[in-house]
Amino acid sequence: MSLPGWEGAAGGTGGVSLPGREGAASGTDAAVAPGGDGVAGGTGAAVEPGGERAASGEPGRSMVTLIMGIVLLGLGAALAAVIAARPVRPPFQGLDQAWLSAIRHTRDPALTELAKILSLIGGPAGTAVIAAAVALYLWIARQRRVAAIFLITTLLLRAGVSGLVKNLVERPRPAGALVAADVGSFPSGHVMATLALGVALTVVLARPGRRRWPTAAVVVATLVMIWCRTYLGAHWLTDTIGSVLLAGGLSLVAWWIAAVRLERVFSRN
Repeated sequence: MSLPGWEGAAGGTGGVSLPGREGAASGTDAAVAPGGDGVAGGTGAAVEPGGERAASGEPGRSMVTLIMGIVLLGLGAALAAVIAARPVRPPFQGLDQAWLSAIRHTRDPALTELAKILSLIGGPAGTAVIAAAVALYLWIARQRRVAAIFLITTLLLRAGVSGLVKNLVERPRPAGALVAADVGSFPSGHVMATLALGVALTVVLARPGRRRWPTAAVVVATLVMIWCRTYLGAHWLTDTIGSVLLAGGLSLVAWWIAAVRLERVFSRN
């Protein structure tokens, strides 16, 4: 007998899959133990995660996660290529200009200060501090070194991809920004940093099956950062859309790669 979402490994007359702990079987039964070795007696067989059976309790290991990540990265790369061909006036410049003009009419001193504060917290510098603090906690207090490494690696990959694409696309920023910004409007490093940190924190801090609300919080935080960066005039709207595609795809692929090791850590805690 196999429980939903698990493939049983059978030898002899039957097999039972036991998610979340090491399984043992005697006689002709078999057991599967995610995050550890299955132990079987008699003629049974055991299957470990990472072998032929790809499915596990960690959704990050699903092929759907990998495919979604690759698709998002491909869409982000395609958008970057379109902008790079005509960086000053891409085909959708009219949409970008209309959004910028509309959001400028909502400017207010209090909102401007709020947007600046949120940009500082959710930007590259702020997210680096948050990631470092959480990684130290995971490494020292929780002894979850794989999770700490995954968190820092995801943020470093985000920074590398953002810098590379900025230099390749070289899109001018909108005129009259309310904050100082470096060269290169596409993509938004702030939006990418917010989304990448949010996904990484959700993966390392929330157990599988308990990620609905953390995921909703990440979506809201990303939308807020999109508003902040376009409200401040630091980015065009399509810069932020491309940032979501690139950071989302990068985070999903990184999660898929690390999912098995992360699941083993959860299974021990």
